[in-house]
Amino acid sequence: MTESDGIWSKILNLDRRIITIVAVLLIVWPLVKPIGLPIVVNKYTYQVHDLIDSYPEDTVVFIDNAIGLGYFGAMGPAFIDVLTHMTSKNFKIVCFSGLTPEGPITFWKCWNAVPKELTDNYEYGIDYVYLGFMTGGESTMIKAAENLHDLFTYDYYGTPLKDIPLLENIGNYEDYDIVLYCTSSEDYRGMMYRIWGETFKTNLILLAQRAVVPVNMIDAGLIKGYVRGLRGAAEYELILKRPGAAIAQLDAVSMFFIWMLGIVAIGNIAFFMRKREAKAG
Repeated sequence: MTESDGIWSKILNLDRRIITIVAVLLIVWPLVKPIGLPIVVNKYTYQVHDLIDSYPEDTVVFIDNAIGLGYFGAMGPAFIDVLTHMTSKNFKIVCFSGLTPEGPITFWKCWNAVPKELTDNYEYGIDYVYLGFMTGGESTMIKAAENLHDLFTYDYYGTPLKDIPLLENIGNYEDYDIVLYCTSSEDYRGMMYRIWGETFKTNLILLAQRAVVPVNMIDAGLIKGYVRGLRGAAEYELILKRPGAAIAQLDAVSMFFIWMLGIVAIGNIAFFMRKREAKAG
């Protein structure tokens, strides 16, 4: 047996546990320290960023957070990234959850994940307010657009809306510069286009877990921008130059598949090299 043949044989008989251990290390590495492997940023993600970036300090944003716990891993990072951008510009934030009773849990998880150097500047009731969950679907959303004070009497903590300074001059769609809808399902999305985009002509931004971008709605002007799930969140982090959970997860997946493709390629090369040298011998 030649030395070369011995090398190829060792490669082909490499202990699978070594392959697995390396794969695990390559997954854990970017989760601990995101690498920021290059990806192409979708133009619709840029539209969201550019719209937010075009507004001045004290811009009022109305948010419906409909992210359920089951999709938090996919949608949470996108909401965190957009909140990070908005708080960096000192936007005023009014948020409620109109479509999922899990909304209060996911809202606070996302809010608490925004860098503290940004949220430390925010005072509850002055700079932001969370109103909690309200059932009712489309009728609830219409009422939120027409008169928020007719929909809610108290905020999430039980404080009367009349005692919240931020809401003294905020009550309907005319007071919202941007409307942000965060969802983890297809439910009620058409309703959001119809109410906020078509009827009230607001600057509607959509964060959603959907494989196909709603290009027709964007072209029609009903949506001003779209961030698509975890991939869109990673794109947003690249734009902000703030690597976070989305980039870390995409890096981990990419590193795993790079390793697997490399192992398959090396294995095939070793197989044919050993076969060719066996014939030559």
